[in-house]
Amino acid sequence: MIKRTTSHTTAGLPAEEVYVVDFRVQITHTLRRDTKFVPPALWTWMQVTVSSGSVQLTSTIDAQVVATIPVAKCSLTSLDNHFYILCRKGLYTIHVYCPSKTVWTKFVDVLTLASSSVKWSVPSSNKWADLVQVAASIVETADANHHLPPFPMVHTSSVTVADVQSHLAAMKAMYELKCTLSAQDLYETLVDLEYAYVELGVDNNFAHMVHQLHPKAYMAQKGGDLYRQQASSLQPSLKTILHTCPHDNCDMVLTSSQRFRVHMHHGTVSCTRCFGRVSMDTFKLAKFVQRYTSCEVEAPMALNDKVTIVMPRLPIDGSIPTYLQELKTLMVRSKVSYSAMKAIQTAVDTYLKPDQPSMGWMALDLVHAMARQLEFVEKVCTNYRYWSQPVVVAASVMRYHQFMHIMAAKPSNVTCLVPTVDIDLVWHAHQCNPVAYRTFCNRVAGKLIDHDDTIPATALARGYADTFSLWSKTFHGEKYSSFPPQVPTTRAASAVPSSTWKKSKMKDKRYVLKVSTPTLLMWWALPPPLPPTSEGDTPHDYRVPSFHSRFVGVDLLLYNTTTASASFVQVGEQDTITQMTFQVESRG
Repeated sequence: MIKRTTSHTTAGLPAEEVYVVDFRVQITHTLRRDTKFVPPALWTWMQVTVSSGSVQLTSTIDAQVVATIPVAKCSLTSLDNHFYILCRKGLYTIHVYCPSKTVWTKFVDVLTLASSSVKWSVPSSNKWADLVQVAASIVETADANHHLPPFPMVHTSSVTVADVQSHLAAMKAMYELKCTLSAQDLYETLVDLEYAYVELGVDNNFAHMVHQLHPKAYMAQKGGDLYRQQASSLQPSLKTILHTCPHDNCDMVLTSSQRFRVHMHHGTVSCTRCFGRVSMDTFKLAKFVQRYTSCEVEAPMALNDKVTIVMPRLPIDGSIPTYLQELKTLMVRSKVSYSAMKAIQTAVDTYLKPDQPSMGWMALDLVHAMARQLEFVEKVCTNYRYWSQPVVVAASVMRYHQFMHIMAAKPSNVTCLVPTVDIDLVWHAHQCNPVAYRTFCNRVAGKLIDHDDTIPATALARGYADTFSLWSKTFHGEKYSSFPPQVPTTRAASAVPSSTWKKSKMKDKRYVLKVSTPTLLMWWALPPPLPPTSEGDTPHDYRVPSFHSRFVGVDLLLYNTTTASASFVQVGEQDTITQMTFQVESRG
């Protein structure tokens, strides 16, 4: 009988003479003739550890050692369609299902070395080749599992490797441009791109691309005609709106630094002509004042039970609270009814609400959206050579289809699902063909699936944990990522920097992007992160792959499990290009 004992595998990097990998395993009794065939999707995931002289099988569910086999007893008999016999131990036969030829070949090579000598070590390998082989194993696994029930049938889209590579090339062009600019110059570039797209109808620039990455906003703006790429009508862009002081009869041209501070830092500046205070709220308020100069409301104490109120002008401090106070005072003096007063206040509050995103042609502030997208561009294009590899893109496309499969079946109690970088890259490329994307969404989910890049950090953490769990449940124990989810406290999450445009305290006014995202080769060299321990042991659905089953690279996280954040910092006059720094915090 095969005995079960508790495994005491230590966390972190394995010793050089230890090889740890995950397989689906089924153990059958040799003398039982009534044993029915069990689909490999329902086989038990086990951690297979090859060490000095033995192979140990450990259940990934309860961490119990199921079997310890001398290396010399392993037969590695090949059966049909990725099925193998690892060994026969007494009356038991240990079957292994490995759909990836790449993974199995590595395992056989290691087992051969372990059987040839007591003193052996895992063969050294080229880290770049390892990263590419990770993608190859994902493609091989998906191809093999596709034909085997009860693996779910996943809908496939029309997005191709060439589509993603074309999207990558456009990202790289923007990345190379960004690396030559200070933050303020970069801001002016983004403003010019928004102007060209909104007012001039240019449909092949970064602004148009980013607009497409917000499908619901894009479709609403296009009025359902997704084949029409240019703006539906020529409307003022943010460049035009923010060009001059919004105070009455002023029209003083704001400087570039003033616009930058007001728009990107949500700051307030003083006009040098009228001395009025200017903020984003001031522009919003000026638009409201221009549109609504007066209103007729009920006034029971008036002769005709109605009175026309001339709305207040734009206050000198340009603030919404001051305007609302003046409006309230005016209504009290006009003896407006309480119900009419509440109706006016509700209408004004709705128009001037703090989360009103933009005052331009579209509801989306496209300049801020482009700034957020640059963080993703930085993350991907830092490792452009890797992400442009055809096999890596092919693996990413397959994982994207799996992600959309669980997105379509997302339970109502799950707020959001969080993609990893490989999935998000394909998602972006697909959305840049809005007609094909809408068709795919309708076929998979019966509705347009939106893409929101403004989700708060706390919700992202919860969403990533939900994605990790749903992926494991849907695809029979397959792991979503090599990084376990951790749900931070509200206080910890609030400390995560949210602004790409953070200003330094230094006097120099130039900025560069400081990136703390390690390269893929650096990720590969890191020890596996420790699972969360705040609520006891990690649930089975949150378990990460074993060390040699990692797929670091393909799934480099979009959700920051370390300090992978981007912010603009000022540098000395001699520095003219982007400085790259790598800061990875321990999970201990």
